[in-house]
Amino acid sequence: MTDVQREKFARVMREVDELEEQVSELETAGADLAKLKLVMEELAEARKKLTRLSDGCGPGKTPGA
Repeated sequence: MTDVQREKFARVMREVDELEEQVSELETAGADLAKLKLVMEELAEARKKLTRLSDGCGPGKTPGA
């Protein structure tokens, strides 16, 4: 993985961590459901982005290459 890819992956990981913390804090505080839903949607999008990035980071599909 190149440094640029690694930095993108790390940035999205941080984003997911921060959004997970926000969701936890909002749930604990009993926040407005609309606000909680908005943050949860952002979290879902960040997780999708992370999945797309991580799918491209695995070993190649050609054995022995």
